[in-house]
Amino acid sequence: MREMPEDKAKGWLREAETQLKAAATLKKGGFHSLACFLGQQVFELALKAYLLHKGEDLVKIHSLVELLDLCKRYEEGFSRFDDAARDLEHYYIFARYPNGLGNGAPSDHFNERQAREALAAAEAVLVFVKERI
Repeated sequence: MREMPEDKAKGWLREAETQLKAAATLKKGGFHSLACFLGQQVFELALKAYLLHKGEDLVKIHSLVELLDLCKRYEEGFSRFDDAARDLEHYYIFARYPNGLGNGAPSDHFNERQAREALAAAEAVLVFVKERI
């Protein structure tokens, strides 16, 4: 039996919700770089869920800006997330790898404010997508 686009999308949304909860726990524990990375992931999962819901094949890119542009083909309301997508896009690499930011580890470069903002943006896009699926 073939999985319907709505079913695929809901699985991606459930994973986004799980990762958002994990990110909040990481932020609370002071693991800001990891919380930032998961914020990026939640944002990405939500956008991909929306695209799957629209019948798109799974898009194998990680650029939030590109994914957002694909979503805007269906609904211009996604434009409200342009700034957040540009900010969070950098967390995919820099929040995980020590060679991304020069000296030190990612945990040396990220702070509570960045984690808080990343999670707020991730939650906002997740809510926006859930209202449309």
